[in-house]
Amino acid sequence: MPTLTTGCSRMRWNLGGRYLHGGELCLLHGIPVTKQIAEIMGCPVVNTNGISHTALCRMAGNSMRAASVGLMILTTFLFVVQNAQGVSN
Repeated sequence: MPTLTTGCSRMRWNLGGRYLHGGELCLLHGIPVTKQIAEIMGCPVVNTNGISHTALCRMAGNSMRAASVGLMILTTFLFVVQNAQGVSN
């Protein structure tokens, strides 16, 4: 499962030919830092004015999407069920 870490300030977007900035890293976690995304999500914009790129990268690196938590729970559950049934990988 891909993750962002607190040292992710130099994550490259190959198709765009550039590095992602802190706000974009927050968007990857579903943090609504733009008006358009907040409207789609039906929630208020998270105000990131005055927060540095480094601080946003640290915030993104210390975050986890709810979908990631669900994926880990599902993976763990399937692993436990397979082992209980004697299924080998």
